[in-house]
Amino acid sequence: MIEQIPFVALCGDPGAGKSTAAEILAERYGTVTVDDGQALRMVAVLFLGATHEDVHTAEGKARKAHWPDGEPIVDVENGEHLTWRQVLGRLGDKLEELLGTHALPRIAVNSLRDANGDLAPGVTYVFPSCRKDQGWYYKDEGGIVLGLRNPEIRPSGNAFDRFDHAAVDAWVGNRASAGRVYLAAGLESALREALDQPYSEAHHEGVDPLSPARGILNAALITGAAVLVGCALGWALPLLGL
Repeated sequence: MIEQIPFVALCGDPGAGKSTAAEILAERYGTVTVDDGQALRMVAVLFLGATHEDVHTAEGKARKAHWPDGEPIVDVENGEHLTWRQVLGRLGDKLEELLGTHALPRIAVNSLRDANGDLAPGVTYVFPSCRKDQGWYYKDEGGIVLGLRNPEIRPSGNAFDRFDHAAVDAWVGNRASAGRVYLAAGLESALREALDQPYSEAHHEGVDPLSPARGILNAALITGAAVLVGCALGWALPLLGL
């Protein structure tokens, strides 16, 4: 069922169950999960003092951010002590401001291409951190977008956690109290619904200013992107309040 599409992008508020959904898709359908925010996480770990847990888990992202020397990372305008989620979000916002809102998914997808610019045949990749209007990028590339809803959580209130509901092909209901079986059933139903809906570009006005990037792009691109962002912290730090 799922092998006919190259990408599945997952949208949802923090805590909606996107990571668990990606795990279930891998277990049931053999999909490959891609960390679409890896470039930002690498910057936080390599340059800002974050730990692996700080940038990969909900608990870690909720922690207050500190420099490697222990000093708090604060917003220069209001003195707010930022969490790691806020730091990652602001880094992403600044990168997208410079390169377009599709910069992060483009980096992630191009890191999967071989020397000829092709993706592995028959492989479906799952991107569990689809934000803003990024769903349209995956749809333009032949993928589908699933949205997760969990009535047990509330939106974070952060602008960088929002996503375009119009890009969602099918919705998946989730409740942590209902367990993985409930989520797995919802995913299967949503996949069938999404795959039954032809995508029309007429529903989407492109907003990505980047031209298609093809050619010799491999996994080293993500590392290169992280270094680029790190080197560009001169323009990112003021937004972070650093």
